[in-house]
Amino acid sequence: MANDNKGGVDALSEFERMDESRKIDDGSGQPAARTFKLIPFYEVPLSTDPPFRVRDIVPRVGLVVVYGEKKCGKTYWTYDLMMHVARGQDYRGHKVIQGPIVYVAAEGGNGVGHRIHAYRQTRIKDETEPIPFYLLQTRLDLVADTLALVSSIQLQIKEGGCAAIVVDTLNRTNTGSESSDEDMGAYIKAADRLIDVFKCAVILIHHSGHDRGKGPRGHTSLPAAADAQIVVTKSKDGIIKAEVEFLKDGEGGVVTFSYLQEVEVAADVNGDPIKACIVMEADEPFGDVSNMRVTGQPKRALEILKAFISHEGVDAPAGIDTGKCRVVNLNQWRKRCDDGRLAGSDNPDTSRKAFNRARDQLRDARLININGDCVWLIG
Repeated sequence: MANDNKGGVDALSEFERMDESRKIDDGSGQPAARTFKLIPFYEVPLSTDPPFRVRDIVPRVGLVVVYGEKKCGKTYWTYDLMMHVARGQDYRGHKVIQGPIVYVAAEGGNGVGHRIHAYRQTRIKDETEPIPFYLLQTRLDLVADTLALVSSIQLQIKEGGCAAIVVDTLNRTNTGSESSDEDMGAYIKAADRLIDVFKCAVILIHHSGHDRGKGPRGHTSLPAAADAQIVVTKSKDGIIKAEVEFLKDGEGGVVTFSYLQEVEVAADVNGDPIKACIVMEADEPFGDVSNMRVTGQPKRALEILKAFISHEGVDAPAGIDTGKCRVVNLNQWRKRCDDGRLAGSDNPDTSRKAFNRARDQLRDARLININGDCVWLIG
């Protein structure tokens, strides 16, 4: 497991000097012109630091824009990706360099807290090792509050730095206009200062433009300044697609597929369940299923399956990877569909054909997976 907790222990003082002219006292009492350090050819150092935080997806240092339409799953996907970094776990075959994560949740509400507790209950309930993930749940102005954010990170994170800072969302941390070159220039400059101080990745979660396929919303200076850009889309059947559109120090083009699985976190003061979603890996969809609808007998078979899994689902047998989804027996599901008169007939042949049609349509719509005698939900 790779580890990289390099931060800027002395970075705050550097940050405070960043915009100052470096004056030299030549003894005359008059300020001299600013000077720059020139490195001779044979003294230019060779950096052996890896160029990535998540290979082929997130650079080690730089500005990353993750964008998509409302409710496309971009915040869920980004959170799940960053938890892999915090825990030092390879992300779907892509090598990860571990480091502390700062997640700025400026959208407000309890959603991010519910999401974190859902993750804890389903992914790390038996682990006791500390995880270097830090949540900042507040509204802020990234331009005006840059120094305060830098100071807070350095004072409160033991290592004095972080591997990545996630800003969720750009809109909630920008008091200027997204369409103004001046305002967006100031915002990008603030993000660059965080990058310079901590030598980290700054990930901005943003919305799509009004015209689909035209990139992130707002001024073109944002994608021009980005070192990586990732677009997140969600099909009507619930499959979340994250695609690396470009990566300056890599080839780009990496595509991952996910879906959201709802879990019950706790109960509120009225006894009503508190639910949240976790991100599950999905197989690549078979063709375009965005227009598929589940109605009639397949819909009824799906309802029966959901109830069956909810009440009697078990862990998958060894050798079957369901992403920790609980499974039930395929033949037992069929029997419950027969008992529920899925076909509306007592004729065994009619019932069998109705079930097979429903099963195949649900599988083609990427709503269920089947392996041997095991069946489980994937969306």
